[in-house]
Amino acid sequence: MIGFILSIVITIVLLLLVNYFALPALTFASPGFWLFAIVIALVAAGCFSCSAYINEHKPSEIAMKITLGASIGGCAILLIGLLIGSPMFNAGTHANLIKVTDGDISEIPTVDDLNKIPLMDTESAKKLGDRTVGSLTDIVSQYEVSDNYTTIYYNDRVYKIAPLEYAGLFKYNSNKYNGIPGYVLVDTENNSAKYIELEKGFRISDSAFFGNDLMRTARNQYSSLLFGDYNFQIDEEGKPYWIIAVETPQTAFGAYVVTGTIVMDATTGVSEYYTLDDTPEWVDYIITGDKVSTYYNKHGDYNSGFWNSILSQKGVTHTTDDFGYIAKDNDIWVYTGITSVNNDESNLGFIMVNSRTGECKYMLCDGAEEYSAMSAAEGAVQNYGYTASFPALINVNDEPTYALVLKDANGLIKQYAFVNVKNYTIVTTATTMDKAYNNYLRALNGEDISEDTETTIPEQTESTGANNPEPKPVIDFSSGEHIAIVVSDIMYHVIDGDTYAYIMDDTGTAYKINVGDNEEIIFTKPGDELSLISMPADNNIHDATLE
Repeated sequence: MIGFILSIVITIVLLLLVNYFALPALTFASPGFWLFAIVIALVAAGCFSCSAYINEHKPSEIAMKITLGASIGGCAILLIGLLIGSPMFNAGTHANLIKVTDGDISEIPTVDDLNKIPLMDTESAKKLGDRTVGSLTDIVSQYEVSDNYTTIYYNDRVYKIAPLEYAGLFKYNSNKYNGIPGYVLVDTENNSAKYIELEKGFRISDSAFFGNDLMRTARNQYSSLLFGDYNFQIDEEGKPYWIIAVETPQTAFGAYVVTGTIVMDATTGVSEYYTLDDTPEWVDYIITGDKVSTYYNKHGDYNSGFWNSILSQKGVTHTTDDFGYIAKDNDIWVYTGITSVNNDESNLGFIMVNSRTGECKYMLCDGAEEYSAMSAAEGAVQNYGYTASFPALINVNDEPTYALVLKDANGLIKQYAFVNVKNYTIVTTATTMDKAYNNYLRALNGEDISEDTETTIPEQTESTGANNPEPKPVIDFSSGEHIAIVVSDIMYHVIDGDTYAYIMDDTGTAYKINVGDNEEIIFTKPGDELSLISMPADNNIHDATLE
């Protein structure tokens, strides 16, 4: 009897441990639940088998047979369910995970405001974010900037946001009571990053451990829900939240679709579940770009049946290898090109999917796929070795157009480019977006811009060692005023290929400093004292240099 009781205790302890670390959804609709049950049943069968062998007690033998039979039955249910729920038997269900409706080019955002085009990619955002936090010695020693940036629409601007995260278990243990002190907000319009310090740090994080772990906190509150992707966002007041997508299977163990969200206060861990339609409007990013690609690829594969996707592949289409974002109607839309599985060199059209609501629009438009456009833009400035970011899609005079940035080896934006989707030989580049756009309009009108050096030759900085045909005016600071200021805020902005620091002092006066001439300025943070040489200004923004 002691062996029998010990077997039960071991099984219960293991059940609790596996549940704590694996966090399975306790619902019959989850394959993870059945796998969890099978593992526990097999362990129990093993324990009872050993007990029966050692003590020769019949109860252990009976219990062993029951638990072994349960594990075999669980395996059968899991395998049969996976087979029945697969596209082989439910192609139509898998094809309709996303409801594709027809759209047209007029629904693509126009260039009413060039600065609203979210061209910055995650790689560039990471560099800006790391550089911003890297100058905060008290922060960088304990925390790191997460690599998981989320694109949001915040206070009428497009931003990329990432939380700080604990730099390992020991740093978590040292800081768990104070929590994570802030997050990084990257402005995609002016290519600047800002560290936002919170009045009260937040405890719940995907980098935390034990009871403060994000998914463990969510599982303790919602034991039966199926969790999908999650990300970090803020409301209109800048308060931090975790957004967790909730999925529902449309077949047995398959065809999962996002049907709701969990909105969790990152500071307190208090959360609320919403259906997709009832989710607060400030939540911008729920259905991720990867999920959009999964949905549409199943639609493209199985819209004409399972066997067609394998044999003739007639009409089978897929998304291209990446996706971008569009800011439209105060929402973030995921866009990606659609191409035939038999031809990956050109697009048949595009889809735009509202990340918050799941609304999907398909625009029929044959032309160059995104990577061809990126190659065309890079080819226009091939002498400089710039690399193109994944483009945004815009509407220019009813012409679908790719807008993108060209970066140097350090990830700094050097040029802007516009490429025509239907004819990617129409490509213009310049050191400012306005110039590249104006040249693009001229190219669409058939004007010859081959002699316009602004479209092919970037503004040069000292690091290139090249001659600039139109030298920039050099400011003579010898007659400037020597002043000392206390920094209240600092932002960075790229103008004609140069990066400038805009520094605000505690009196509200702003100073514009060329970072290329004053590289040590990147270590400046609010509260620092600076000695400057400042020139007079009419608009309260003074050209300045470090003394």
